[in-house]
Parts: sequence; C-alpha cells; structure tokens
Amino acid sequence: MLALRRRLVLAAILLAAAATSPARSSAADRPRIPFYPEPSSTTMRIYRALQEKTDFQFTDTPLTDALSFLKDYHQVTIWVDVAAMQDRGIDPTAPVSLELSGITLRSGLKLLLEPKGLSYVVEDEVLKITTAEAATSHQLTRIYPVHDLASSSEELKSLSEAIERGVGSVNWNRGEFSKIGGTITPVLGTKALVIRQTYSAHEKVLELLDSLRAAHAATAAESVGTSGK
Repeated sequence: MLALRRRLVLAAILLAAAATSPARSSAADRPRIPFYPEPSSTTMRIYRALQEKTDFQFTDTPLTDALSFLKDYHQVTIWVDVAAMQDRGIDPTAPVSLELSGITLRSGLKLLLEPKGLSYVVEDEVLKITTAEAATSHQLTRIYPVHDLASSSEELKSLSEAIERGVGSVNWNRGEFSKIGGTITPVLGTKALVIRQTYSAHEKVLELLDSLRAAHAATAAESVGTSGK
C-alpha cells in the first residue's frame, strides 16, 4: 500500500509539472549528454548493460561465481569490494540462490545483492559491488542539463522541488546548517541542476527526468493532435 501511494504521488507530480511548464521537450531538444562530467565510453557501456535483459539460474552458487557469470554474460567489468564486505562480516563467496529471466540486469542485481546487505555503484569505469553502507556513504556531484524542461528561475525551482519529492527514500539537505543528505542547486545561466547525492539517488533522478520528458512529449503530441482538428 505504501509503495502504491508513493507511485500515485510521483504520478501526480509528473502530471503537474507537465501541465504547468511549456511542452517544448522533443527528441531534438533533449540534451545530448544526460549529465556532466561526461561519462566515458566504458562507463556508458556499463549503463547500457544495466538496461539489458538478463537471464540466470543460481543454486547455492558462490556470490563471486555468480558475479563472474554476469560479467561474462553482459561483457562488463565487475569489481568486488572484498575489503568493505569483510569489514561488515560479509563473505563474498557465500552461496546465493536465485532464478530470474526477462528482467533488466539492474533489477536482477538488486534482487541478488540486497538480501546480502550489498549494493552496486558505477565508479572508476567498473561496476563495483560493495556493501549497502559503503554505497550510500559516498556522494558525487553531477550537472544535469534541463533546458528542455525549464527555462526560467521559477520552472527550475519547480523542477528541483519535483525531484526532491519524487525521488523517494532519499535524504535531502533542506536546512541551511544541516549536513545530512544531498543538495540540489538550480543554475539559471546554463539551465541546469547541480545535484550532489549518492549513486542510487542519481539513478532515480535520471529515471524521473526521463519520465518528465516523456510526459512533455506526450503533452506536445496531444496539443498537436488537438490543434489539427
């Protein structure tokens, strides 16, 4: 029920943003690069692999062997943070049992790793498997071009609020003296958002921006269809 409520709230935010901002987003308008610093070709290959469908059947398979299979299957470099695991008392060779088919590698990894207290990040041009604690303790800064979604200071502010509210299970620093959580800073001159957050939060930000752009495109298509009648 809680998950359903969150999805409904997110849907309402997306629809409100699409309704109150000019419907100018199109394939041509969208940023060529989703964020800066620009990812290397190796890193982009990992991002694409995470979107690929995966298929595996592990029965009491050592975790390191399971990850080795996924590395070969998707042709990406997977690096296991053994030191971080050992610090938390997690055996990287502990057996895992999971059978999945037809879902993305991103979803498969979450289902495989979360029960072990593990997570993943894309860092240093590798897919790094580490503890959930280590993954959430490190923040990185990205600059997201959003000229196709916002052009004024008010629209940038509205978009920032939509991201803070729409990206669930993420801490945001909303107090001047607070040191807890990430930050989001609109930059009017370049029509961009500077966001400092965890890797997992950045994944959710990208998903939300993609959904907003899809909402804008749908609104634009509907407007064209209505005007043509």
